[in-house]
Amino acid sequence: MKTIIAVYCSSIVNEGNAKWNETLANGKSINGNCLNGYYGTISRKCIQSDSIGNWGSISGSCDGIILFYFILFSFLFLFWFYFDDLFH
Repeated sequence: MKTIIAVYCSSIVNEGNAKWNETLANGKSINGNCLNGYYGTISRKCIQSDSIGNWGSISGSCDGIILFYFILFSFLFLFWFYFDDLFH
């Protein structure tokens, strides 16, 4: 009788500005959790290679919130002055 041993990818505290929980190496896509100060959607697969679990490459990103607000306020600033000229 053959014993089946589950293989996992170990947890990672910070890779790609995200935390990765210990995950069963079954080849399914797993979402990471963006760290504080970052936002976005990030995922990767945990793949079994013999008796070792290996994380695949990261898809998506966790971007800094400061960058997000800089882009947002730049857009709002330009939007405001463009439409302000149209109404006056």
